[in-house]
Parts: sequence; structure tokens; C-alpha cells
Amino acid sequence: MCVLVAILFLIGSAGLDYWPVPQVARLKDPKWDDYIMRVDLVRGFMESLRQGMVRKERVSEEIAEKYAYPFNSAEGKKAYLRAARALDYRDTMKIADELKTLEIPAVLIWGEDDPFLSVSQGKRLSKVIGNSRFITIVNSGHFLPEDDPEIISAVTEGMIQRFLRIIQQMKQIIEIHLSNPIHLMSQMRIAGIDEAGKGPVIGPLVVCGVACSGNMIKKLSEIGVRDSKKLTSDKRKKIAEKLKKMLDWEVVVIHANELDRMMGGKTVNEILKDCCVQIISKLDPDVVYVDSFDVRPDRLAGELEKLTGKKVIAKHRAEEEPIVAAASIIAKHTRDDIIEQLKEKYGNFGSGYASDAITRRWLEKKLMSGKIPDIVRKKWKTLDRIKQKSLWDY
Repeated sequence: MCVLVAILFLIGSAGLDYWPVPQVARLKDPKWDDYIMRVDLVRGFMESLRQGMVRKERVSEEIAEKYAYPFNSAEGKKAYLRAARALDYRDTMKIADELKTLEIPAVLIWGEDDPFLSVSQGKRLSKVIGNSRFITIVNSGHFLPEDDPEIISAVTEGMIQRFLRIIQQMKQIIEIHLSNPIHLMSQMRIAGIDEAGKGPVIGPLVVCGVACSGNMIKKLSEIGVRDSKKLTSDKRKKIAEKLKKMLDWEVVVIHANELDRMMGGKTVNEILKDCCVQIISKLDPDVVYVDSFDVRPDRLAGELEKLTGKKVIAKHRAEEEPIVAAASIIAKHTRDDIIEQLKEKYGNFGSGYASDAITRRWLEKKLMSGKIPDIVRKKWKTLDRIKQKSLWDY
């Protein structure tokens, strides 16, 4: 039988190299072969519940009996030992790489005061799982369903309802793509997001988002919208001016010195993700197409959906979608204008990319003068490489 898992909840879960905990690992000692037969498991589970729960008044013999029930017989106690002894952190570490590619959404729920598996251990596991969300329940311990059943129920129900809403949105989108009725498309607000200037060592990073009703998408192709890199500067300018009159649009410009400051605590991809969230919140579309700056578009789409509540379709070469190509054109045109203004003040520094000989010579001169303008991204490795090598070896 094939079982499809739509969403995964992990509550105080074992994983990675922090399992088994000492209380369980001690059962590997051979002395437990005889000792386990004399142990009152109900009493043992009662003690574990008292240690692992914040609300001690909720600890009861009835709960302990339910935990102990499968293991109360002699054979059950032997099975309990076999299960405990089979636990090996090497097994959980073996699947760590597979967790990174987990496509279904995972929700990790942890008690803030868990004495067995700490919150920091839970967060480690969450970071390994590619598509996950970590929730900490304050004033709760390890046995969350017993400690805080009301909160656990509310959290799981809320996440399931949110997931079902996303499924419904996806269903609507699929139906539109399959049938493509104009009257349905016109009811949807479609957005596209792209950036310009992620890689250069000089100049700003520009992120643009555009939005329009679905029935306007065809008009974008009619006015010549396509990937901005395939258009001349003059053509980009003309089309960008038309697009600004046709569409709703938002542009975020992050200058080099500001980008350096932000990179003190975030990666470029994290900064781009923040820009996307900002733009999506302002444009308020039903569906967003994003040119993926993450090597894993599905991960980016999942993260943006969590942060915005919108349906996000992220993919590489998303400029194939006219709505993304429109955002690409405005972003590139905006950056081109800023670059030309900077060249009037700082001279010809070429394209701003490290592969450009003009750019490297300009940087070398600035380094030799000891005065590096704020238009240069000092966090980029390009400067260090130029310092370490001669210009021609670079």
C-alpha cells in the first residue's frame, strides 16, 4: 500500500547525532538483561514523565500505563530492550543528506524546557530539513502532547488548514493553466520578480516586481517584452517606460555600501528573499513568479509562501514568463541608469563585473590610491583577490 504524506509534524523528535539520550543509551549495558525483568515499567514511565513535563499536575498513572502497556510482559520487556539498543546516531546521520531534499513541508514543534532534547538540538534538525518550520512552545517540556495538548492541537490544526488553503490555491492555478479561460485569468492578479546586479563588485543590487491582471499578460509579449539580457540598452529603456505606465511595479535599490552593511548578518540570497517579501506585500498578487536565485527553486518558493501566504512559483530562467521578463527589464534599466550616473562621478569602471578587464584595472588603481569609493562592494572576494595577485594573474 502506498501512503502519500502531505505534511510532516515532528514533535520533540530524535535525529542527527543527539540520539539516543543518556537515559536510553544506558540500556545497552548487559546488566539490563536481568534487571529489566524486575523493573516496574509503569513507575519508570511515571518518573520520566515527571522529569519531562513542566505541568507536573498532568502526570498520571493512567498515562504511564498507556506508555508501558506494549512492554509489560516478559517478551514486551525484551522487545523494549532490543528497540532501545538498536538506536544508533550513525543511522540518523546517514539520512541527514536525504532530509535536505525533503519536498513535503515539515513542522518541528519543541518544548522550550525539554530536559532530554534541547531547543538548540531541535533547531539543528530544522536547519538540515530543507522545507521546514520550527515552532517553540513556551513553558512546555519533552512530552508535549501530554504537557500541552490544547496548544499542540491548535498548532497542528492551524498548519493543516493553512496547507489545505495552499492546496486549494494550487488547484485553482492548475485549472487555469489547463483550461485557460479568459474570464478566470482576468480575476487573478499575477506578479513577477527579478533582480539585476547580484554578481557585480561595483554598483547597486536592484530587485523589481511587477503585477497585473492575468488578461494583460498577452499584451506584454506584444510590446516586445522578453529577457532583458537579450535587449539593447535603448530597447530596454523604451519598453521599461511603457511597462511603468501599464503595470503596478515596485523597485528595491540596495547600494553597495548598504549591501556591505547588510551582509554583516545575512547572505545575498537572504537579502534577496527579504526584498521579495517586501515587494510581494506591496503588490499583493494572487500568484507570484520569481526568477530563482536559490539553487533549489522549490525551497525558495516554499520559504516565500511561508513568509507571504501567497502562491509562489520559483524557477530558473523564469524570464521565459513575460511577467518576470517585464520585471527583469525594469530592474536592468533602473540599474543601468544608476551605473551611468556613477560613471559620470567616478569615471569609466566598465561593467562592474570582476571578469571585466576595465573593471579590474579601475579597482587596482583605487586600491593603490588607498581610497575605495562606497560604490564598491567591499564584502566581495574580488578585492582580496586583486590584493593578493597581480592584475594579469587575476
